[in-house]
Amino acid sequence: MINLFTRFVIIITIIVSIVDIAGFYLIRKYGIQYLWQFVILMIIGTLIPITINLWYWLVFKQGSS
Repeated sequence: MINLFTRFVIIITIIVSIVDIAGFYLIRKYGIQYLWQFVILMIIGTLIPITINLWYWLVFKQGSS
């Protein structure tokens, strides 16, 4: 069984990779006309899944142990 820290690092790596790949693709395709809005959306798109993952593991998995 994977401990919380290892799982968290793996999930963060996957999420950041997916968001960055999508971001670079969209910048290449559409340019950087709306750069500040795009950066904010990328940060939000990264933080939401990380927060959900951490919340799930701290609330549900710790409660069931």
